[in-house]
Amino acid sequence: MNHGIGTAIHDFFGEYLGNRFVPGMFFMFLAALTVLWGVAIFCTAIQAPADASGPVMPSLQSIPGELSFVLVLLLFIASYFVGHIFYRQDPKGPDRRSAIRIWKHMTDKDRQKSAVQPSPDGDFNTEYPYLFIHEYLATRGLQHLARWVPWQGSDPTTYATRTKMFINILKTRLQFLLSSDKCQDIKRNEAHIRLMSSVWYAVRLLRYPITLGILLGAAAMAIAWSCGKRVCASEGGMLVVWCGLLWVFIWWVQAAVEKFFHYQRVREIVNVLETANFAWESGYDVFAGLPSGIPPRPQLTPKP
Repeated sequence: MNHGIGTAIHDFFGEYLGNRFVPGMFFMFLAALTVLWGVAIFCTAIQAPADASGPVMPSLQSIPGELSFVLVLLLFIASYFVGHIFYRQDPKGPDRRSAIRIWKHMTDKDRQKSAVQPSPDGDFNTEYPYLFIHEYLATRGLQHLARWVPWQGSDPTTYATRTKMFINILKTRLQFLLSSDKCQDIKRNEAHIRLMSSVWYAVRLLRYPITLGILLGAAAMAIAWSCGKRVCASEGGMLVVWCGLLWVFIWWVQAAVEKFFHYQRVREIVNVLETANFAWESGYDVFAGLPSGIPPRPQLTPKP
């Protein structure tokens, strides 16, 4: 029962709130605030009297309480669905950007040990679980893990054994065979990757409502100055400044994610292979049916 409760709590906070709701709420709040503010300023700049000297923006207190509740409820529901869409996006987008960014800042010596580097045909392949992951593990003295990777980036004849599902199959088998606490680090790392991937896609999509906000604010300023409505012009300028700060913020978030995202993906591969290797040594033939250079382990009595 305690294990079931712990799993339910982890799924609720990690999978639903952390990986779906929070990125969706982050996007919906900033996007809705920027666009609605821009539309309100633009409409006010057209309709406000030229001699207005005080605030001309409509107040939130003018919205009926019942309508406010409905709007907040719709925002929460939309946040979950939008966050779920971000959650289902392929992590290879931020992974590719992160791998290229890291590659550019590496020395030539470190590039030869990288999990992502140009293949013999000149293609810079960033597909997970990476063409040069065998070399990456071997050059770091992790031969006991490199032996399980049947493909090598330096040997094109082994490319046919590479599969994108290699790590996912191992994770599925480990979760089925081992207790939940033995796969806890794998789950945490995967949840962290999904969260950062969702945030990366969210900030990329935020560029569109921010751009719309700048256009609405600039249009409101132009109309207001041409008609002598200085109050509306100042509010339009505030919106443009707000959007400019958001541009800086999303650029910083995107760059921060790209600096470590690829390392996190490589760490996931190492964690999965290390757990699978230890399970194999304990009697679980988790590599059965997968291409590798290691023969199947004789059937032993699995340890609890």
